[in-house]
Amino acid sequence: MEKISLAFILLYAALTVAKYVEPVPPYEEAFQEREEYSLPKLPYNYSDLEPFIDEETVRVHYLRHHEAYTQQLNHVLKVWRNSSEEGKELASKSIVEILKHIDEVPAKYQHHVKNVGGGYFNHALYWATLTPNPTGEEREPGPVTQQLIYNTFETPDRLRRWIIHEALDLFGSGNLWICVDPKLPRHITLYSLGNQDTPFSNGLFPILLVDVWEHAYYLKHRNKRRDYLDAWWKLVNWKTVEDLINRYGVNQLHDEL
Repeated sequence: MEKISLAFILLYAALTVAKYVEPVPPYEEAFQEREEYSLPKLPYNYSDLEPFIDEETVRVHYLRHHEAYTQQLNHVLKVWRNSSEEGKELASKSIVEILKHIDEVPAKYQHHVKNVGGGYFNHALYWATLTPNPTGEEREPGPVTQQLIYNTFETPDRLRRWIIHEALDLFGSGNLWICVDPKLPRHITLYSLGNQDTPFSNGLFPILLVDVWEHAYYLKHRNKRRDYLDAWWKLVNWKTVEDLINRYGVNQLHDEL
Protein backbone atom coordinates (compact mmCIF):
# COMPACT_ATOMS: atom_id res chain seq x y z
CA MET A 1 0.00 0.00 0.00
CA GLU A 2 2.83 2.36 0.91
CA LYS A 3 4.57 1.52 -2.38
CA ILE A 4 1.41 2.33 -4.32
CA SER A 5 0.98 5.62 -2.47
CA LEU A 6 4.59 6.59 -3.06
CA ALA A 7 4.34 5.73 -6.75
CA PHE A 8 1.16 7.81 -7.03
CA ILE A 9 2.82 10.78 -5.35
CA LEU A 10 5.84 10.58 -7.65
CA LEU A 11 3.61 10.30 -10.73
CA TYR A 12 1.51 13.26 -9.62
CA ALA A 13 4.63 15.33 -8.98
CA ALA A 14 6.04 14.45 -12.41
CA LEU A 15 2.80 15.37 -14.16
CA THR A 16 2.61 18.66 -12.26
CA VAL A 17 6.14 19.59 -13.33
CA ALA A 18 5.44 18.52 -16.90
CA LYS A 19 2.33 20.68 -17.05
CA TYR A 20 4.23 23.84 -16.16
CA VAL A 21 5.45 25.66 -19.23
CA GLU A 22 7.18 29.01 -19.06
CA PRO A 23 4.68 31.57 -20.45
CA VAL A 24 5.50 32.75 -23.97
CA PRO A 25 6.07 36.54 -24.00
CA PRO A 26 3.42 38.33 -26.11
CA TYR A 27 6.14 39.73 -28.38
CA GLU A 28 7.72 36.32 -29.16
CA GLU A 29 5.98 35.75 -32.51
CA ALA A 30 7.08 39.17 -33.73
CA PHE A 31 10.69 37.93 -33.75
CA GLN A 32 9.73 34.83 -35.76
CA GLU A 33 9.18 34.27 -39.48
CA ARG A 34 5.54 33.26 -39.76
CA GLU A 35 3.00 32.79 -42.50
CA GLU A 36 0.39 34.34 -40.24
CA TYR A 37 0.65 36.12 -36.91
CA SER A 38 -1.76 35.37 -34.09
CA LEU A 39 -3.12 37.72 -31.48
CA PRO A 40 -0.68 36.94 -28.64
CA LYS A 41 -2.08 35.61 -25.42
CA LEU A 42 -2.11 38.06 -22.53
CA PRO A 43 0.05 36.93 -19.59
CA TYR A 44 -2.72 37.87 -17.14
CA ASN A 45 -6.52 38.21 -16.96
CA TYR A 46 -8.29 41.35 -18.16
CA SER A 47 -8.98 42.52 -14.61
CA ASP A 48 -5.54 41.74 -13.18
CA LEU A 49 -4.05 45.18 -13.86
CA GLU A 50 -6.61 46.88 -11.64
CA PRO A 51 -6.75 49.25 -9.86
CA PHE A 52 -4.22 50.94 -12.18
CA ILE A 53 -5.67 49.95 -15.56
CA ASP A 54 -9.29 48.85 -15.54
CA GLU A 55 -10.71 45.66 -17.02
CA GLU A 56 -12.83 47.40 -19.67
CA THR A 57 -9.83 49.30 -21.02
CA VAL A 58 -7.75 46.13 -21.29
CA ARG A 59 -10.59 44.30 -23.06
CA VAL A 60 -11.18 47.09 -25.61
CA HIS A 61 -7.49 47.77 -26.12
CA TYR A 62 -6.64 44.11 -26.64
CA LEU A 63 -9.72 42.62 -28.33
CA ARG A 64 -10.45 45.54 -30.65
CA HIS A 65 -7.29 47.55 -31.25
CA HIS A 66 -4.60 44.86 -31.05
CA GLU A 67 -6.80 42.31 -32.81
CA ALA A 68 -7.42 44.78 -35.65
CA TYR A 69 -3.70 45.39 -36.13
CA THR A 70 -3.10 41.63 -36.19
CA GLN A 71 -5.70 41.00 -38.90
CA GLN A 72 -4.54 43.94 -41.02
CA LEU A 73 -0.90 42.89 -40.73
CA ASN A 74 -1.68 39.37 -41.94
CA HIS A 75 -3.65 40.80 -44.85
CA VAL A 76 -1.01 43.25 -46.10
CA LEU A 77 1.79 40.68 -45.75
CA LYS A 78 -0.22 38.14 -47.75
CA VAL A 79 -0.86 40.64 -50.54
CA TRP A 80 2.79 41.71 -50.58
CA ARG A 81 4.09 38.12 -50.61
CA ASN A 82 1.80 37.24 -53.52
CA SER A 83 2.77 40.31 -55.52
CA SER A 84 5.37 40.56 -58.28
CA GLU A 85 7.30 43.21 -56.38
CA GLU A 86 11.08 43.02 -56.57
CA GLY A 87 12.67 42.13 -53.22
CA LYS A 88 9.49 40.66 -51.80
CA GLU A 89 11.64 38.11 -49.92
CA LEU A 90 11.64 40.64 -47.08
CA ALA A 91 7.89 40.04 -46.67
CA SER A 92 8.63 36.52 -45.41
CA LYS A 93 11.00 37.72 -42.69
CA SER A 94 9.85 38.36 -39.12
CA ILE A 95 7.88 41.54 -38.57
CA VAL A 96 10.73 42.83 -36.38
CA GLU A 97 13.16 42.30 -39.26
CA ILE A 98 10.77 44.03 -41.66
CA LEU A 99 10.44 47.02 -39.33
CA LYS A 100 14.23 47.23 -39.07
CA HIS A 101 14.35 47.54 -42.86
CA ILE A 102 11.16 49.50 -43.40
CA ASP A 103 12.85 51.72 -46.03
CA GLU A 104 13.29 48.61 -48.21
CA VAL A 105 9.56 47.85 -48.25
CA PRO A 106 8.00 48.81 -51.63
CA ALA A 107 6.37 52.24 -51.52
CA LYS A 108 2.87 50.87 -52.17
CA TYR A 109 3.06 48.76 -48.96
CA GLN A 110 5.49 50.71 -46.80
CA HIS A 111 3.10 53.08 -45.04
CA HIS A 112 0.57 50.36 -44.24
CA VAL A 113 3.23 47.85 -43.11
CA LYS A 114 4.77 50.46 -40.82
CA ASN A 115 1.42 51.29 -39.26
CA VAL A 116 -0.06 47.82 -38.79
CA GLY A 117 3.25 46.02 -38.26
CA GLY A 118 4.20 48.62 -35.69
CA GLY A 119 0.76 48.40 -34.12
CA TYR A 120 1.10 44.63 -33.82
CA PHE A 121 4.57 44.70 -32.25
CA ASN A 122 4.06 47.79 -30.10
CA HIS A 123 0.99 46.36 -28.42
CA ALA A 124 2.69 42.99 -27.89
CA LEU A 125 5.60 44.71 -26.15
CA TYR A 126 3.25 46.90 -24.14
CA TRP A 127 1.35 43.91 -22.73
CA ALA A 128 4.59 42.06 -22.00
CA THR A 129 6.07 44.95 -20.02
CA LEU A 130 3.06 45.17 -17.70
CA THR A 131 2.39 42.86 -14.78
CA PRO A 132 -0.24 42.86 -12.01
CA ASN A 133 0.58 44.76 -8.82
CA PRO A 134 -2.52 44.55 -6.58
CA THR A 135 -0.70 45.92 -3.52
CA GLY A 136 0.93 48.80 -5.38
CA GLU A 137 4.40 47.86 -4.17
CA GLU A 138 7.54 49.59 -5.40
CA ARG A 139 9.59 47.27 -7.58
CA GLU A 140 13.30 47.22 -8.31
CA PRO A 141 14.70 46.79 -11.83
CA GLY A 142 17.04 43.84 -12.48
CA PRO A 143 20.80 44.21 -12.14
CA VAL A 144 21.65 45.00 -15.77
CA THR A 145 18.71 47.40 -16.05
CA GLN A 146 19.71 49.02 -12.77
CA GLN A 147 23.21 49.66 -14.09
CA LEU A 148 21.94 51.18 -17.33
CA ILE A 149 19.54 53.41 -15.37
CA TYR A 150 22.32 54.45 -13.00
CA ASN A 151 24.64 55.30 -15.89
CA THR A 152 22.01 57.50 -17.53
CA PHE A 153 19.59 58.77 -14.88
CA GLU A 154 21.26 57.81 -11.58
CA THR A 155 18.05 56.45 -10.00
CA PRO A 156 14.83 54.73 -11.16
CA ASP A 157 12.87 57.67 -9.75
CA ARG A 158 14.69 60.12 -11.98
CA LEU A 159 13.97 57.82 -14.92
CA ARG A 160 10.30 57.80 -13.90
CA ARG A 161 10.18 61.60 -13.80
CA TRP A 162 11.83 61.89 -17.21
CA ILE A 163 9.40 59.35 -18.68
CA ILE A 164 6.43 61.30 -17.34
CA HIS A 165 7.88 64.59 -18.61
CA GLU A 166 8.51 63.24 -22.12
CA ALA A 167 5.20 61.34 -22.32
CA LEU A 168 3.24 64.44 -21.31
CA ASP A 169 5.14 66.40 -23.95
CA LEU A 170 4.24 63.94 -26.72
CA PHE A 171 1.55 65.69 -28.75
CA GLY A 172 -1.27 63.55 -30.09
CA SER A 173 -1.04 59.75 -30.28
CA GLY A 174 2.08 57.65 -30.02
CA ASN A 175 4.41 55.83 -27.67
CA LEU A 176 7.30 56.80 -25.45
CA TRP A 177 10.09 54.26 -25.71
CA ILE A 178 12.97 53.29 -23.47
CA CYS A 179 15.66 51.84 -25.71
CA VAL A 180 19.17 50.51 -25.81
CA ASP A 181 21.31 52.22 -28.44
CA PRO A 182 24.07 49.90 -29.74
CA LYS A 183 26.20 53.01 -30.28
CA LEU A 184 25.80 53.93 -26.59
CA PRO A 185 25.56 50.48 -24.96
CA ARG A 186 26.22 51.73 -21.43
CA HIS A 187 23.14 53.92 -21.41
CA ILE A 188 19.42 53.87 -22.14
CA THR A 189 17.64 56.31 -24.40
CA LEU A 190 14.19 57.86 -24.16
CA TYR A 191 12.60 58.17 -27.57
CA SER A 192 9.11 59.42 -28.42
CA LEU A 193 7.45 58.41 -31.67
CA GLY A 194 4.06 59.30 -33.10
CA ASN A 195 1.44 56.86 -34.30
CA GLN A 196 2.80 53.27 -34.45
CA ASP A 197 6.37 53.98 -35.53
CA THR A 198 9.02 51.81 -33.86
CA PRO A 199 12.61 52.48 -32.73
CA PHE A 200 13.82 49.56 -34.87
CA SER A 201 13.66 51.84 -37.89
CA ASN A 202 16.18 54.12 -36.17
CA GLY A 203 18.60 51.38 -35.16
CA LEU A 204 17.46 51.31 -31.53
CA PHE A 205 16.44 48.27 -29.45
CA PRO A 206 13.20 48.84 -27.49
CA ILE A 207 13.04 47.44 -23.95
CA LEU A 208 10.01 49.29 -22.54
CA LEU A 209 7.25 51.56 -23.77
CA VAL A 210 4.33 53.50 -22.44
CA ASP A 211 1.36 53.67 -24.79
CA VAL A 212 -0.06 57.20 -24.78
CA TRP A 213 -2.78 56.71 -27.35
CA GLU A 214 -5.99 57.83 -25.66
CA HIS A 215 -7.59 54.39 -26.00
CA ALA A 216 -4.93 53.12 -23.55
CA TYR A 217 -6.32 55.16 -20.67
CA TYR A 218 -9.35 57.31 -21.56
CA LEU A 219 -12.08 55.03 -20.18
CA LYS A 220 -10.61 55.26 -16.67
CA HIS A 221 -8.48 58.40 -16.57
CA ARG A 222 -10.32 60.52 -19.16
CA ASN A 223 -7.99 63.33 -20.28
CA LYS A 224 -5.70 63.03 -17.26
CA ARG A 225 -2.66 61.53 -18.94
CA ARG A 226 -0.51 62.22 -15.90
CA ASP A 227 -2.71 60.00 -13.71
CA TYR A 228 -2.37 57.21 -16.25
CA LEU A 229 1.42 57.58 -16.36
CA ASP A 230 1.64 57.34 -12.56
CA ALA A 231 -0.52 54.20 -12.69
CA TRP A 232 1.47 52.68 -15.57
CA TRP A 233 4.74 52.98 -13.62
CA LYS A 234 3.30 50.77 -10.86
CA LEU A 235 2.77 47.99 -13.40
CA VAL A 236 6.17 47.91 -15.12
CA ASN A 237 7.45 44.35 -15.46
CA TRP A 238 11.17 44.78 -14.84
CA LYS A 239 11.83 41.08 -15.41
CA THR A 240 10.63 41.44 -19.00
CA VAL A 241 12.80 44.52 -19.44
CA GLU A 242 15.81 42.52 -18.25
CA ASP A 243 14.89 39.63 -20.57
CA LEU A 244 14.70 41.99 -23.55
CA ILE A 245 18.11 43.47 -22.77
CA ASN A 246 19.49 39.93 -22.74
CA ARG A 247 17.69 39.10 -26.00
CA TYR A 248 19.40 42.01 -27.74
CA GLY A 249 22.79 40.88 -26.47
CA VAL A 250 23.41 43.72 -24.07
CA ASN A 251 24.24 41.07 -21.47
CA GLN A 252 27.51 40.62 -23.36
CA LEU A 253 28.50 44.07 -22.12
CA HIS A 254 28.44 43.17 -18.43
CA ASP A 255 32.19 43.56 -18.04
CA GLU A 256 32.12 46.96 -19.71
CA LEU A 257 29.21 48.12 -17.56
